[in-house]
Amino acid sequence: HTERGRELRREAEKIIASFLRLPMSPPIGEGFYIKTGEPAMTERGANPEIFLRSFCDDMKSLMRAYDRERQEGRPHPEWLAWVRQFGEWLLKQEEAGGGFPRSWEPGTGKVRSASTTGTFNVVTFYAQLYRLTGNKTYLDAAVRAGEFSWNHGQSDGRFTGGTIDNPDVVDKEAATIALEGFLELHEVTKDLRWVDRARVAANIAET
Repeated sequence: HTERGRELRREAEKIIASFLRLPMSPPIGEGFYIKTGEPAMTERGANPEIFLRSFCDDMKSLMRAYDRERQEGRPHPEWLAWVRQFGEWLLKQEEAGGGFPRSWEPGTGKVRSASTTGTFNVVTFYAQLYRLTGNKTYLDAAVRAGEFSWNHGQSDGRFTGGTIDNPDVVDKEAATIALEGFLELHEVTKDLRWVDRARVAANIAET
């Protein structure tokens, strides 16, 4: 409640507004190059690539900010609309079994890496989106992704796909993100099996 505080808020809102200029259906980039203002992506060169984890990580943070602001009486419907734009596009990328591709070509949505080891990244994203909108389609997607991830290695302690540059590395990032997702699913469904699965993910992360 100071002038400095108000200025920090204005700066934060401008940063978010800059990202909202990026179309998300399909996504054209993961951010901006500071010098040129052009859309940025993790992998450049002849075959540019944008990654599932990059979007899910950032949009989870934006949804937390949106929810906090809303509770303080400062609604930002454009923030949620942007997240939903990506969420609706991402639903079309889901495979029949509940898995999601790892990466795409920016601007076209053409799948670059069909590996589904990073599917767990969407669990918290869609669970949060369900909390904010009440749209059960998002909850169903979160549950399917959680089941898919659990049944494709995690039940055996194989948490892979957390690192952006390699889909097959067993790593702590995959375990901690899966842990977050399982806890979110328990919060919204009250199903205790997600707590049991979260415990497995936490034990793996500890190692």
